[in-house]
Amino acid sequence: MRRLRTVEQELVSKLLEMAGIGIDVLVLEVTDIDDGGMGSLLVGSEPIRKFGGAEIELADDDGVLAIASLYVDQHGNQTSKSGYNP
Repeated sequence: MRRLRTVEQELVSKLLEMAGIGIDVLVLEVTDIDDGGMGSLLVGSEPIRKFGGAEIELADDDGVLAIASLYVDQHGNQTSKSGYNP
């Protein structure tokens, strides 16, 4: 597990705000998910059991449309995932 990188903090903070979750991103611990390089993160150590959350569309460094999503389970555990829009 690791802390969020500086470049991840603003995006995850915005997703948490949109989902109505007041957590300081500086204290979150995340694990990189093997997703083929899309940048998915597991926040905490529990798998997702029920979905809810927020989503943002943005252009990545190459100008490709990307979707960043936050999924929250029924216990309030968060998982942030970013992926490309086909």
